[in-house]
Amino acid sequence: HAAAAAAPAVVHLVAAGARSAAAAALAGPDTQAQGSGFIYDPSGYIITNAHVVLGTEPPAIAAANINRRMAWQQQQHHSSSCTNAATGGLQPLNSSGNNHNPATIAAAANCGVVSVHMHDGRVFDGHVVALDRASDIAVVAVQTHEPLPAVKLGNSQRLRVGEWVVALGSPFLLKHSVTAGIVSCVERKGSELGMHSPRTEFIQTDARINAGNSGGPLVNLDGEVVGMNNMRAAGGDGVSFAIPADTIKQLLSEISRWVNSRRLHD
Repeated sequence: HAAAAAAPAVVHLVAAGARSAAAAALAGPDTQAQGSGFIYDPSGYIITNAHVVLGTEPPAIAAANINRRMAWQQQQHHSSSCTNAATGGLQPLNSSGNNHNPATIAAAANCGVVSVHMHDGRVFDGHVVALDRASDIAVVAVQTHEPLPAVKLGNSQRLRVGEWVVALGSPFLLKHSVTAGIVSCVERKGSELGMHSPRTEFIQTDARINAGNSGGPLVNLDGEVVGMNNMRAAGGDGVSFAIPADTIKQLLSEISRWVNSRRLHD
């Protein structure tokens, strides 16, 4: 029931001109970045991960990779008399506070074109209208002459450990895939994953979230979206993470205020 309720609003996204490591490994180095998303507004607005439309790694994974590289460079530095100038120049992604400014969030308008593949087979040209690297959230808009199927954003604060959830998306380019599991932790801090952004708090679940699942919805048994699939722990089977629905709603509210403010001053 949960999967059936949400599935019509789940989309497969292909970002023009960008590449992802997972897609390249499957289909060659020229493959475009691909991921998932879901329609939250029937007038044509879609939520996904920022790293999907940018063709990059999730911020937590990127930060972890940078931290590992920094640690390796520091070891190299201490084991030799030479100084490594590169060490001081590496900073985790999203370490700047400027990423949390609503003006910066919405300044991504028209920054990219995304091919949006609907569950029913329709394909739309989408445009990235807002993007926030700190929370790894992006909004894609499509033009439509009729209402599109949309999901309901639920309340992630009501989630409880042990509650069943379902993850939908396109893992490894396999569209319309579904995995299920339970909530393992409702407030996994980004600092535990090597992140330094105040926007980073995750739902931890053992529902499988693989490459391509990013941006798809994590839904409860009522079919309400309680989170957005984001990443899984490297080498950790059954350790996956989703961005809470309340974080998404907060960002959408900030974007709406910024857009209204711009309209008043135009």
